[in-house]
Amino acid sequence: MRWYSMSRELDTTWQGVVDLDGALAVVARYFEGFQRDYADAEDAIAASTFGFGRADDDFIELAHIGEESFVLMVEPAPRPDSWLERLLTRDRSRFRIGSREQAERAVRDYFTLTRPAFHQRLAELRRF
Repeated sequence: MRWYSMSRELDTTWQGVVDLDGALAVVARYFEGFQRDYADAEDAIAASTFGFGRADDDFIELAHIGEESFVLMVEPAPRPDSWLERLLTRDRSRFRIGSREQAERAVRDYFTLTRPAFHQRLAELRRF
């Protein structure tokens, strides 16, 4: 699977292909490189945002936004089960992840589960 980072100009920069172990190493690198303060927003985004993709329209993106906090964006977004949830859920593609372990689990699930099974697993996470 391909992985990408963000440039200071906020462009997606494809880094190459990684297997699951390589992807988990990417998560570790971003987790360990987290800083509380950055010179500006562009530096913060470039230093904290990365993702993995099967295709241009099938990817996950993680942004390390706090010491134990990530935002996970999923494309394509999971479809809610009920019409009420579809009505009340504004953004079905963004989830809050509260630990490095949850970030690693999301990456592991994305690499190993089918899309429907991955979307089912996302139901356990808190949406923004």
